[in-house]
Amino acid sequence: MSIRSRILLGYAAVAVATVLAIVLVTLGVVERYFIESLRADLAAESRMVARLVDELEGGAGGAVSPGGAVSPGGAVAPGRASQADLRALARRTQRRITLIAADGTVLFDSQSQASSMENHRGRPEVRQALKSGTGSDVRVSRTIGVRFLYVAVSSKDPAGRLTVTRLAVPLTHLERSLATIRDTAATAAFAVLLIALAAGVVLSRSLARPIQQITQAARRIADGDLSQRLAMHRRDEIGELSESLQQMADRLAAHLGQLTEEKQKLALMLDNMTNGVVLLDGDGNVVRVNLAAERMFRRSSEDLLGRLLTLTVVSSGMQAAIETALKDGKVGQADAEILTPSERAVQVTALPMCDGGTLTGVLVVLRDVTRQRRLEKTRKDFVANVSHELKTPAANLRLGAETLLRVLRDDPASAQRFASSIEEEAERLATLVADLLELSRYESPDVVSAIEPVRIDRIVADVAETLAARAQKAGVRLTVAAGESIPPIDGDRDQLSSLVANLIDNALTYTREGGKVEVSTRATPEEVELTVKDTGIGIPEEDQPRVFERFYRVDRARSRDAGGTGLGLSIVRHVADNHRAKIELESRPGEGTTVTVRFPSAAKRSASSR
Repeated sequence: MSIRSRILLGYAAVAVATVLAIVLVTLGVVERYFIESLRADLAAESRMVARLVDELEGGAGGAVSPGGAVSPGGAVAPGRASQADLRALARRTQRRITLIAADGTVLFDSQSQASSMENHRGRPEVRQALKSGTGSDVRVSRTIGVRFLYVAVSSKDPAGRLTVTRLAVPLTHLERSLATIRDTAATAAFAVLLIALAAGVVLSRSLARPIQQITQAARRIADGDLSQRLAMHRRDEIGELSESLQQMADRLAAHLGQLTEEKQKLALMLDNMTNGVVLLDGDGNVVRVNLAAERMFRRSSEDLLGRLLTLTVVSSGMQAAIETALKDGKVGQADAEILTPSERAVQVTALPMCDGGTLTGVLVVLRDVTRQRRLEKTRKDFVANVSHELKTPAANLRLGAETLLRVLRDDPASAQRFASSIEEEAERLATLVADLLELSRYESPDVVSAIEPVRIDRIVADVAETLAARAQKAGVRLTVAAGESIPPIDGDRDQLSSLVANLIDNALTYTREGGKVEVSTRATPEEVELTVKDTGIGIPEEDQPRVFERFYRVDRARSRDAGGTGLGLSIVRHVADNHRAKIELESRPGEGTTVTVRFPSAAKRSASSR
């Protein structure tokens, strides 16, 4: 039920109760007033009738009128003459006159035969009159069945006998008057009630409307719309309520703004952390996860929230750290691996979160150490490979030097041959050291490259001219095909020259005599392509993903015979990465290999930077 209906019903109930109470009280007061007035009149009239009876009976010298009789109690009933006078008086005054002896015997009644009437000593008005001189009562007459007002007075006749004179008047006229008054009062009350109800409607509307507005505004505020404004200029409690609600909304908006700002800062901090952060509840279900953790798990937050982390992420080692924090309330640490969709190494730290000594959740911090582990493995492999690669030429140099010392005097021809071998091993060692230094320089993040617009087709022409003599010596035909309007690319000229030289050198190394190597450049709307195609021995499919690793050789014997170090394609990969270029390799064993490097054009890079 609405507040307007409650106000209206309450107001109506109060108005109805008030009007009814006023009408009933007024009618009761009026009725008592009339009855009291009538009672006083009847008492006076009863005394007059008593004196009149005494005069009629006493008459001349107190003689008893003819027909008079003595009652059992000693009282004398009126004679016939006096009875006729009393009846005439009753008709004129419209009163019922009754004379009663002290013992209750009815001596005379103006409307009934006295002899047939019962003893009246028990009547309330008679008892009161015999006791105190005057008595009255309102009741329905047992004789004629009409509601009467009875008033009785006691008096003594000249002979000293006690007699009660009672007058009764029917209240039908009074009741008709009261009914008229009641109808008039009811009509007036109904009119007043209608006016009161109309005023109640206006009052309830005036009270309910601002309350409804405040309620609607409070509901919108509860729904999050804190921009609500209540334009109520009232100086009552409703005005104070609206002002308080407005102040509350303003404070809520300020606090919500602060909380939102803090939440955004926290979310920004979490999402920009390199470490993965996962918040678990007391049951191990995911409550919050940042972007770094999503990238580690390759799962969106929607797939993780509300679920057990250990059931949604395939991992080894993570469960132990989380259980240590959940069950023991201690910091759990472990080295774990995320197995799917790609294997990643992480360091897990599970921190228990307590509130008043009660464990409420666990904060899991995941540090991705995949790159460090790979770098460590690469470093170990690199050290092993370098040691292996350096050990062979160093051993050959030592052996050649020792042999040369022994045969230098006795066998000059052999000495010449061993000296040539030492020179070749020294050159191979120098080449290996140079390639290692070059690769180390390209891998170092501290090296500043001299970036400038470079024409890759011109670099290809210069490098091809330099390697033409080697191609001719190997019996391989080297051709260069430059496309039209090759745009420049942003790059380091020395690094790009090294890339082109290693690609061509690698193609010459693995192409048999009579084969050919084709180097071409081509421009597309967004890229510049460098393609080196040979008809060499090719690369098996299982080896293709690894040819850009350090010291990896498909044909180790041929590479060593040609003086290769196994670092050329690794240098190519690093130079391409430094220039944000993409490398594609296509090869079939026995048919040849094609390597394509796609560089972003200078125009595209400048547009993307803008």
